[in-house]
Amino acid sequence: MVHGKKVKGKEILSYSIGGLLYMPAVRTDIAEVICTKKYEGLSSVCICLEDSIADSSLALAEKQLVETLTEISSNVSAKDTDFSLMDLPLIFVRVRNEKHLRDMHSLLNFGVPGYSQIVCGYVLPKFDTTNMVAYLKVADDINRGRNEGNYMYMLPIFETKQIIDMRTSIVCLGQLKEELDKRDYILGIRTGGNDFSNLYGIRRSVNQTIYDNKIIGNALCNIMNVFGRRYVISGPVWEYFDNGGGDAWKDGLKNELDKDRINGFVGKTVIHPSQLLPVRDSLTVNRYDYEDAVSVLQDNDEKFGVHKSQAGRMNETKTHQNWAKKILVLAKVWGIGQDTGQKGGCAAASHVF
Repeated sequence: MVHGKKVKGKEILSYSIGGLLYMPAVRTDIAEVICTKKYEGLSSVCICLEDSIADSSLALAEKQLVETLTEISSNVSAKDTDFSLMDLPLIFVRVRNEKHLRDMHSLLNFGVPGYSQIVCGYVLPKFDTTNMVAYLKVADDINRGRNEGNYMYMLPIFETKQIIDMRTSIVCLGQLKEELDKRDYILGIRTGGNDFSNLYGIRRSVNQTIYDNKIIGNALCNIMNVFGRRYVISGPVWEYFDNGGGDAWKDGLKNELDKDRINGFVGKTVIHPSQLLPVRDSLTVNRYDYEDAVSVLQDNDEKFGVHKSQAGRMNETKTHQNWAKKILVLAKVWGIGQDTGQKGGCAAASHVF
């Protein structure tokens, strides 16, 4: 028996991550948050052992992680609870480096009952060509003998100087893609906004998006250019959240999510539960997009390859194929908006999981 959502298949799983909520592994309430369904809109969790944990607290965080996952496993298998594997968000563990990946997999595999049932995979930070071979060797070992449905999926994060520096980025991205394409257990690509920003000593305000910085915006688009035809790529973290000071944080997040979407990014790294619903809503498919996508994929008109949409736009059977396929997957995972407005991401949705 494996994680309930893994059986849906890799494509559905990759689009199901949505807003990936980061939680420091040292927290003692993670199991409670997950098993009581405390946060509305929680689709995935990254339990972090990297930047959010001080070096001096790593051993404590690893110990707490084992306790957290053991508690989750107990809740899943308990007969007197209605919490099941299908209720679990996708759970990932963020390690520090390739050696830590091997050590943590060994620790969790032997230390947590039902480990492979509840953990979907690992987040691999600072992933570039300097550590690619070492990371993938460990990941290959972890997944040897596994197949889709019980992979320990990997989510590499692109966030280093090698990836953003124009003198090295294109060659680096090409080499990374060549190797990642050989592995079926790569579930998607994560992108780093804060690490990129730190390299240049910059930080966006609540009224700016990551794309307003041309250096970082260009780097993100280079990643999309190379990887976007094959992988689901997440948008970077938004640093602002609800602290009782008004809605500027939400307006800024929605603005960046709009730009994520038009640039091809799906989902986002989330650092506060107040961000979960805006991210989820941004993934909801509006009805015009859904109806057009169905029309494009079902079109069998022998005379015309172009048709007028009810949204007042042109649908071309050949050139809108990949867009239409993506829209239908998003609709299957995140639902279809009830309104008929042309702007994507409406809160009211008819979910069709």
